[in-house]
Amino acid sequence: MKTKILLVQLFFFGLFFNSYSLGNQNHSEAKKVNVKVLEYKGGLYYLQDQLYTGLFYNVFSSKGSTSEFNDSYFEGELINGERNGVWLWHRNNKMSHKQIYENGVLMSDIVVINDEAVNLKN
Repeated sequence: MKTKILLVQLFFFGLFFNSYSLGNQNHSEAKKVNVKVLEYKGGLYYLQDQLYTGLFYNVFSSKGSTSEFNDSYFEGELINGERNGVWLWHRNNKMSHKQIYENGVLMSDIVVINDEAVNLKN
């Protein structure tokens, strides 16, 4: 009996997880690309000479390009080559900067200093 209950619970968990993950994708087959493969020209981002739409990320060192230790990460979204949605920067696994774009226009710019959010754009 316990085995049947466990199987039923696993079944419903699988259904919930599958519907949740499908409902939260911004793009069909959403896949993040490393920003290093994108080309930035004229204020727009391109992938293989086409305006890029999708998610991207980058891992880097806050100590500069000569450091081998990557402690920072950022991610964002582009639509037709323009910045869109939420862009997040993390340092040592803590959010350090957040920007929100609409059709390439910066709408909100927040940095985190000593665990306090400071809005740079009013």
